[in-house]
Amino acid sequence: MIRRLKGSGGYITADITDEEASKARLAGELFITALGKIDAKRIVSYHCNNCSKEFDGAPKISSDLLNEVVTEGHVLIEQGEYSCNVCSNIIAIYKIFGKSMDSGHTSIKDLLEMRVYHGDEDVGRIKDIVVDKSLRVSLVVTSDEKSINIPWESIKSINDNTIYLKGRVCSTCGYENSYIAEFCIECGNRV
Repeated sequence: MIRRLKGSGGYITADITDEEASKARLAGELFITALGKIDAKRIVSYHCNNCSKEFDGAPKISSDLLNEVVTEGHVLIEQGEYSCNVCSNIIAIYKIFGKSMDSGHTSIKDLLEMRVYHGDEDVGRIKDIVVDKSLRVSLVVTSDEKSINIPWESIKSINDNTIYLKGRVCSTCGYENSYIAEFCIECGNRV
């Protein structure tokens, strides 16, 4: 459902689920900060208070993977901001916190339903983990009713409820392509 989420420097209008709306609701209003990171493809428009104008599409979304312990048992996983594409005014800042894992291990069953990202792209949620006849492990990730298999080797990091994927680096030009690319977008070589 398309909804407006407030930030300190404006607001965004995005397609969010009822579950996300519940998470973003504070004192009867929806706030970006309470929800965290939203995939740019789901943002319909944004309003910048500095420009006093609404713009189609997503604002600039920048983020840093931090993995900083903030207190015993809690980690600041990611911090980012939504900013105006015209004047660079910050529309909202978000932080994603998680629990540190004392053992340093994650159980396979804990991976199910985790969100999967490649850079700022929300790839989907893990629905299953499969092993093929060659003993290669893959994540079955679903998004918009479609499922894709992502090789285990494509995982860059696992943090609390999020998996981050690395891209496929072209051996010819060094460009980092999508995790599912067969050919380099930059030079056309097979990756």
